Amino acid sequence: YFDNFAKTQYLGVDINASKSWGAWQLNSTYSYLKATYESSAELLGVEREMDITPGTRMAGIPLHKLKMHLDWSATEKWKLGTSMIASSSLVTQGNEDGLLDDSGAGGNAKVKGYALFNLKTSYAVQKGFEVFGKIDNVFNRRYETYAMMAANNLYSDEQTLSKFVAPGATRTYMAGLRLKF
Repeated sequence: YFDNFAKTQYLGVDINASKSWGAWQLNSTYSYLKATYESSAELLGVEREMDITPGTRMAGIPLHKLKMHLDWSATEKWKLGTSMIASSSLVTQGNEDGLLDDSGAGGNAKVKGYALFNLKTSYAVQKGFEVFGKIDNVFNRRYETYAMMAANNLYSDEQTLSKFVAPGATRTYMAGLRLKF
């Protein structure tokens, strides 16, 4: 599967913006990245070779990614914040051509896009010493970060084609101490 292509293209733009209003600060980043194969070749799939043509999107790279962070200084020492991370869908490895098998059966095996929300807080006990806490994936959203088509014979003697996914992290809690010197 790790065949090199004669030509690929990564076309995109990153936009960053920040704004402060007194105790509030907003930071946002948007990325657009269209990663494509730009030559014709065959790419090894599960049990077949896919005909890749120029303009075919590469697997595992979202077209759009958005990150937004909103922070509030409640006091000089206490800060609260929230963030949102959103990603568009991405092409599944082994389904770059949109076909599931050699019979020409089409199938959308893309990984769905997602949006996650996080919370954080910190308190500066004294200069260089801080207590913090955060919750990532506040709503415990189930999401996938990558997928690959592969032969599956886990549940029967008959081999079938399945989409195997890399699940995203569930809700995570963290608390700690930060010492800067």
